[in-house]
Amino acid sequence: MLHLTDFLNVTMIFSVQPSWGYKNNKSEWSGMIGELTRKEAEIGGTPLFLTRDRVSVIDYIAMTTPTKSKFVFRRPKLSYVTNVFTLPFQTAVWVSTVTLIIIISLGLYLVATWESQ
Repeated sequence: MLHLTDFLNVTMIFSVQPSWGYKNNKSEWSGMIGELTRKEAEIGGTPLFLTRDRVSVIDYIAMTTPTKSKFVFRRPKLSYVTNVFTLPFQTAVWVSTVTLIIIISLGLYLVATWESQ
């Protein structure tokens, strides 16, 4: 870091803030985002979440850590159920599917016999 400051001929002043920065009731920013918006700081360094409010007031340089939202559900124990594969669909869906397969098979058979004559 010292080599970079010497090369660029700049002086670094570190400012530690208690929070990243949140908008208050007066639409003013606190913390690090507040210092950046008030031009008290030129650059901020921290792993900061991208939010709509923050994107509108500051420019992000790079994403340090990709974040993803995930949901975790506990899988029910179905080892004692014999129809595990048929449970996702209701009985009406299975009856409709079997009926449709029979109708299509019968239709294909009739078309095939009619074409062969």
